[in-house]
Amino acid sequence: MAVKSLQWTGAVDGDWEKAGNWAGALAGPPNTDTTEDTLVFLRTAINAPTTNLDRVARGDDAGDGLRPKLIYIEPGAPYDIGASGAPLKLKAIKVVHKGDGTLFYESAAGTEQTDEIIINSPNRTNAAQIDDNATAPITRIAVTSGKVTLAAGMLAIAKFDMSFVNNPATDAIVVIGTQAATAIAQLTMVGGTLTSDMECTNVTMSGGTATITQGDVTDLIMVGGSYIYKVSGGTVTNLHALGGLADMLASEATPKTIVNLHTYPNGIVRRDLDESIIAVTNLYEFGLDTE
Repeated sequence: MAVKSLQWTGAVDGDWEKAGNWAGALAGPPNTDTTEDTLVFLRTAINAPTTNLDRVARGDDAGDGLRPKLIYIEPGAPYDIGASGAPLKLKAIKVVHKGDGTLFYESAAGTEQTDEIIINSPNRTNAAQIDDNATAPITRIAVTSGKVTLAAGMLAIAKFDMSFVNNPATDAIVVIGTQAATAIAQLTMVGGTLTSDMECTNVTMSGGTATITQGDVTDLIMVGGSYIYKVSGGTVTNLHALGGLADMLASEATPKTIVNLHTYPNGIVRRDLDESIIAVTNLYEFGLDTE
């Protein structure tokens, strides 16, 4: 089946359900469950979508939430989609946001989740605010540019990737609210700044700065960048310090444990050598001249 595209023009007003606000191959507004639909939010749209954005409450797909193949927000689109407390609620397979405005998005209820959200926006003040429903976790989030906020209480996320376009320090900014019982299974950072009150179970860093205030770590692989661990009583099972800075003391000198610490000449691990605060069970030093 050919992919069908429907473009938001906002020619009439901000109502999702008015056919005159949409153009393209489909007739009327997108209100049915089809994974062949691509919804494009045009940079030339006259009005922003503001009403009837809860596609679960409106009864789409027998109340299980609209599920388009792709939501694509064009580069230069200056308007917000949704608002604080009134987000766009559906379960797109993939969301790509390249616009200048703010995307307020909630992965809607149901047995299917949003697979992937990609944020590459020049909006470094408030590019996206993301939430999920208690039954619809998001599989992967990738941020290349823009400031993104994840709501407190979200479900587990399998992969979270951060990189950059031009400036590795300021292009991508992510703030993750408190998640007491869930985790990011794999965090990979090439650039950007992350502040997370959600556990990041496995971390690979080659650039950027991550400040973590929740949870234990199974594998922390440092190639570059800065990883700041502020979890009182937290445990890092395997720390491979090949490069960059792993700051275990941070600004808060609270007790922590590193079970297996692997150090290399180019890696820096900030800790107290007498281990009164940072306890190291096994220390392995590589590439050092011991003669």
